[in-house]
Amino acid sequence: MKQYAVRAAIAFLAFAIGLMSTTLVSAPRESEPPAPEKVSTKTAEDEILAAVFSYQIQTHSERPQTIFFLAVHNFGDPSQTVVRDLIAKRMFVTKFSEFSYWETNGPKLPWVFLRTGKIRWLSQDEVVLGASSRGWRDTEASVFQVVRDGSRWKVKSCESVLLD
Repeated sequence: MKQYAVRAAIAFLAFAIGLMSTTLVSAPRESEPPAPEKVSTKTAEDEILAAVFSYQIQTHSERPQTIFFLAVHNFGDPSQTVVRDLIAKRMFVTKFSEFSYWETNGPKLPWVFLRTGKIRWLSQDEVVLGASSRGWRDTEASVFQVVRDGSRWKVKSCESVLLD
């Protein structure tokens, strides 16, 4: 009986430590800078997402006629502005929510899901965010550092790992 009590106490402590670490990691930090004030946050975030999606699409460009389904944090759709900007750059993209339509009614093309995570502001001119891609070739997880270059946002660095 004593063994079970010790195991229960250890399990409880492990749970409590895990809960505390999750709370500490997700809690807002006082040193975390706010989103930019000069530009509308929505506009800046759309430009950041377009830069990251463009970068991801270019890494999958060796196979022509691939359709890219775009999703943002929590599998939401990116704004119409992001989609329109990428289409203007001659990228074959659509929103994640349209996958079922394309699967049944669209042309039978290879596809790739591109997803971005939540944007974390480091300063008014720098952000980091996670992203992933999943498609006909492989699954990849990435962390992007995106910076403002004059009036444009561009990917400064990307660290990726292939997942099995």
